[in-house]
Amino acid sequence: NDTATTEIYLFPYTTLSDLARDLGTAGIAARLGWHRVHFANRFRAVTGFTPAAYVAGLRLDEARRRLRSSDEPLDAVARACGLGSASRLCRMFRRHFGGTPGQFRR
Repeated sequence: NDTATTEIYLFPYTTLSDLARDLGTAGIAARLGWHRVHFANRFRAVTGFTPAAYVAGLRLDEARRRLRSSDEPLDAVARACGLGSASRLCRMFRRHFGGTPGQFRR
């Protein structure tokens, strides 16, 4: 259905301001008025990612942007992006980008 595909493609633009909140698949599906399983299946079919992996990518991209453009402490960056703590930010950053946030800032 074209409406469903459009809503999924618009998904990042409706949630960027919500990165600090734990939306979860059920919460996102509810915002769209869909069942969580239908949403997860459709989302993966359209994007190639699970909703959780996609949100994690958005959070890491926002963290990278903040690291590049500010001198905020890692804990503040992590909390603002919904990653919880500096240690979780470091673990996920290393896994996703191949280096630590500190290395990225240098």
